[in-house]
Amino acid sequence: MAIKKKVINEQLGETFDFVRGYTDESGTTHKDFELREMNGSDEEAISKPEIKSNGAKIGRTLLERCCLRIGTIYKSEVKSQEWREIIQSLSVGDQDIMLLRLREISLGDEIETQYECADKNCKAKITTIISVDELEIIPYNGQDLIEFELPKGLKDKDGNLITKGKLRLPNGLDREVLDGVIRKNQGLANTMMLTRCIVELEGAKVHDDFVRNLSIKDRNYLSDLIKENSFGVSTTVDVDCPNCGESFKASLNAVNFI
Repeated sequence: MAIKKKVINEQLGETFDFVRGYTDESGTTHKDFELREMNGSDEEAISKPEIKSNGAKIGRTLLERCCLRIGTIYKSEVKSQEWREIIQSLSVGDQDIMLLRLREISLGDEIETQYECADKNCKAKITTIISVDELEIIPYNGQDLIEFELPKGLKDKDGNLITKGKLRLPNGLDREVLDGVIRKNQGLANTMMLTRCIVELEGAKVHDDFVRNLSIKDRNYLSDLIKENSFGVSTTVDVDCPNCGESFKASLNAVNFI
């Protein structure tokens, strides 16, 4: 499934479709967004020390600056903090679509990436060029809250076994919070992500210690559930090593789009 440009407005920018869309406080879902090209001021903004050290903040800052409109909500008509919170509340999948389209209109439709060959006897450095049109766009399945039942579960302080709940998919703010953590401690990042994304747990309070004490089987189950229901730009690409002929799968991240 490919998401294509919908409308071109020479004065304001270019309009594209979200995969899921932004739902405002009234329950209205806004399905499209308008972007302008990146400029030198944007480059300066993402080069600030407090921004450039966090890839998710780089992406959010660009969207915050370059997105002119989300549905009928215009950046020029809302306070800057409110606009930032709207951008941060977007699903990771929709943020990635926006960043991909921003790259397309600002830098072109080819993405150059570098990888190391997966063959341990080769380890050659590989430069690949991927066209935007080659990237798979995974559709939204219509579920905002995903019901789950843990394989093992955990007893609360009263001895009740808790297994059922609901979770949401990660959003842009989650990605910002976890960006620095994931590079230092993958396990802690997983704990924090699940704590943030579990929104219901049979009446029990969701906190880090509860999630931390879940079995690995339960934690993997929840992480897999998030992956299975995620949508947006597929970050998996096929790479062929010209040195040894090894074929392997590699990953893009949002920073590759910009």
